[in-house]
Amino acid sequence: MKPIYIERSPTGAKAFAQKMMPAWGWKSEEQWECLDALWTKESNWRPDAYNKKPVYQNGKKLNAGVIPQILGLDPKISVEEQVTRGFEYLRTRYSDPCSAWRFWRINFWY
Repeated sequence: MKPIYIERSPTGAKAFAQKMMPAWGWKSEEQWECLDALWTKESNWRPDAYNKKPVYQNGKKLNAGVIPQILGLDPKISVEEQVTRGFEYLRTRYSDPCSAWRFWRINFWY
């Protein structure tokens, strides 16, 4: 089976995430709209999002954007890995994108 190339761009990240959502049990249009709103607010879907103010984890300086930074990931990791780890975070902490989006609208973070 030939590997699928995911464009390293906001468009590529969105397309990959939308394609993968059903595998995570998030099949409704509403769940997609929540994820799109949430990740648009957080990083505008940029796989190379970079925070000027670093976060330090375990003595390591991290400047990746948003969830990749929280998870200790480098902004250079693949789109597939970023989306997968983001989905794992959403499921573990909120169960689904709409629950995370509701939290974000109240707290401006998730």
